[in-house]
Formats: sequence, structure tokens, C-alpha cells
Amino acid sequence: MIIAHAPSNFNIHDVYYCKPIRNKIMPGGMFVRLIYSNELVSINGIHVSFSLYGRIQEIYNNKFKYTHADSNDDSTISIINAIEKAILENANITNKNPQYKLQEQLQSGCFKYFQDNILPSKTVKQTNSQPPRFTSFVLKISGIWTTDVEYGITYKFTKVSS
Repeated sequence: MIIAHAPSNFNIHDVYYCKPIRNKIMPGGMFVRLIYSNELVSINGIHVSFSLYGRIQEIYNNKFKYTHADSNDDSTISIINAIEKAILENANITNKNPQYKLQEQLQSGCFKYFQDNILPSKTVKQTNSQPPRFTSFVLKISGIWTTDVEYGITYKFTKVSS
């Protein structure tokens, strides 16, 4: 079970930054794990639930590409971008340039996501011919990566099963 909240309920004061550790993915970099904790719960990472209007474009190895381009999604995307910005600003990382990769990806109009409950024999075709629809996702922000000159958040999208 994943505990996730709406983007509008995010509170930067509930985010705690752990001590940096060596980044196993990016050689020479560091990783700062995030903990979200309030009076009700403490969990590793930040989990944000949201819905967008769009369509699935591709599938490969349980990875999908979701394309969205509805102006009604602008407010949701703006709030998610503000979450990324608040996390990076409150990290107090100096002499490095913040990289807003989540914002860049959302503004591009598409993102990749994971879905764990796909049967191996099930195939999904491109759905360009199908009409767009609302789809719910959870955005998990695990932490912050750093290099000698840059830093940004580590995140992934997961589709919520219907």
C-alpha cells in the first residue's frame, strides 16, 4: 500500500533531509534520501497522487509513455513543479546549479511510468486512435542527487490501478 496525497496538500515543512551518502547510480555523486513526516505518518520519500488527461503512447517491459496536453492539467502541473522547486530550495545545497528535470519532463508533454500489475502475455498497442481520458498516477520523489556542479530530485511515476 502506498500512502499518497494530493499535490495541494504537500507541506515542505514535513520534509526531512537525511545525511548524504555515496550515490550508487551516479559515480562521484552523492544522494540525500527524503523522509515525509507529519503527525499522522512517517514514510520514505514523498508520494503525490494526481490525474492527467491524455493517452498511453507505448509499452515496453512494463514501462509506458503517457502523453498529456490538456490546458486543464496546467494547475496540477504547476503545483507539482512548485513541489520540486521547494524541495531543491530547502535542501540548502550551495555552489551547485539546481536541475529541474521533473518540470522539464512535464512541460515536454509526456513522461514514462511504471505499472507493476501487467501480465507477461498482455500486450498494449499504441492508443493514438483512442480518445484521451483521465489517468491517475503517483509521483514518488525518493531524494536528491548531487554531482560536483549540479543537483536535482530522483523520482518515478507509477500508474494507479483502476
